[in-house]
Amino acid sequence: MMKMESSAFSNITYSILVMISAISLSILCRVCAAADHTSDLERKALVNTGWWTRLSNISSNHCNWTGVTCNSAGTITKINLVDRGISGELGALNFSCFPNLEYLCLSSNNLYERIPSQIGFLSKIKHLYLDRNYLTGIIPTEIGNLKNLERLIFSSNKLSGSIPSQIGALSNLIDLYLDRNNLSEIGNLKNLETLIFSSNQLSGSIPSQIGALSKLKNLYLYWNSLTGIIPTKIGNLKNLETLIFSSNQLSGSIPSQIGALSKLVDISLDQNNLTGSIPSQIGALSKLVNLSLDQNNLTGSIPSQIGALSKLVNLSVDQNNLTGIIPTEIGNLKNLERLIFSSNKLSGSIPSQIGALSNLIDLYLDRNNLSGSIPSQIGALSKLKNLYLYRNSLTGIIPTEIGNLKNLETLIFSSNQLSGSIPSQIGALSKLVDLSLDQNNLTSDEL
Repeated sequence: MMKMESSAFSNITYSILVMISAISLSILCRVCAAADHTSDLERKALVNTGWWTRLSNISSNHCNWTGVTCNSAGTITKINLVDRGISGELGALNFSCFPNLEYLCLSSNNLYERIPSQIGFLSKIKHLYLDRNYLTGIIPTEIGNLKNLERLIFSSNKLSGSIPSQIGALSNLIDLYLDRNNLSEIGNLKNLETLIFSSNQLSGSIPSQIGALSKLKNLYLYWNSLTGIIPTKIGNLKNLETLIFSSNQLSGSIPSQIGALSKLVDISLDQNNLTGSIPSQIGALSKLVNLSLDQNNLTGSIPSQIGALSKLVNLSVDQNNLTGIIPTEIGNLKNLERLIFSSNKLSGSIPSQIGALSNLIDLYLDRNNLSGSIPSQIGALSKLKNLYLYRNSLTGIIPTEIGNLKNLETLIFSSNQLSGSIPSQIGALSKLVDLSLDQNNLTSDEL
C-alpha cells in the first residue's frame, strides 16, 4: 500500500514538473517571438527614416549598422548618430518601436520640426541627446513619461514655450541642458544636479522656489532677460559648485547668504544691474576659483576677506563704482592669474603685496583714482603679460624692475603724473607689442 501511494505521488510530481516545463517553454517561446517581433519593428523603423541608407549596408543585420547597439535578444538598446550629417524631421523615427532603448544621441545633425509626443514611449531611456539641431516648437509634456531619464540635453535648437512641469516628476533626472533656445519659463525641477538654461528668453524674476533644488550642483541662467533680485533662498543650495547669472538685468544687492555655499567654485554675476557692496561673507568660500562681478553698479570697498580665497584664479570686478583702497590682503592670492579692477573709483596706493602674486598674467588697475608710486615689487611678476595702469594719478618714476617682466606684451601707463626718465630696461622686453606712456611728465626717452 505504501509503495502504491509512493508511486502515485511520484507520478503526480513528475506530471507537475512536466506541466511546469511546458508552461515555461511556452512563455519562453512567446518572449522569443515578442523579441523577434520587436526586432522586426525596430528594423523597419530605422529603414523608414532613410538616415542609414548612406551610413550602412541595410541588407545586413541592423544590429551591425552604424551607431546601433543591440542586447543579446537582438533588440536595440543604443542609437548614437552624433554628427553623422543626417537630416529631416525628427518624427521620421518612430519612437514607439523601441521599448528597450536606453541611449539615444542625435546631436549635431540637421534635424528639424517638432519633438514628437511619441518620444514618451521610450520608457527605458536614460540618456537623450537632441542638441545642436534645428528643432522647433514646444517640449512635449509626454517627456514626463520617461521615468528612467538621467540626462536630457536639448541645447542649441529653436525650442520655444515653457519647460513642461512634468519634467519635475522625473526623479532620476540629474542633468538638464536647455541652453541656447527660445524657452521662456522654468518648471518644477527638484531632483536636478545640473540646470543649464542659458541663452533663452527667460524674463521676470528668479523664482524663490529655486532654493528648493537641494541637489543642485551647477546652475546656469546667463544670457537671459531676468530681472529683480537674487533670492536669499539661494543660500539653501548647499551642494552648489557653479553659479552663473551673467548677462541679465538683475538688480538689488548680492545676498550675503551666498557665503554659506561652501562648495562654490565659480560665481559669475557680471553684466547685471547689481548694487550695494560686495558681501564680506564671500571670504568664506574657500574653494572659489572664479569671482566675476564686473559691469554692475556695486559700491563700497573691496572687502579684505577676499584675501582668504587662496584658490582664486580669476578676480574681476571692473566697471563698477567701488571705492576705497586695494586691500593689502590681495597679496595672499598666490594662485591668482587675472586681477581686473579697471573702471572703478579706487584710491590710495598700489599695495606692494601685489608683487607676491607669482602666477599673475593680467593686471588691470586702469581708470581709477590710484595715487602714489608704482611699487618696484611689480617687477617680481615673472609671468605677467598685460599691465594696465593708465588714467590714474600715479606719481614718481617708472621702476627699473619693470625690465624684469620678460613675458610682458602690453604696458600701458598713459594719463598719469609719472616723472623721470623712461628706464632703458623696457627696451629689452622682446615680447612687448603695445607700449603707451603718453600724457605723463616723463623727461626723456631712451628707448
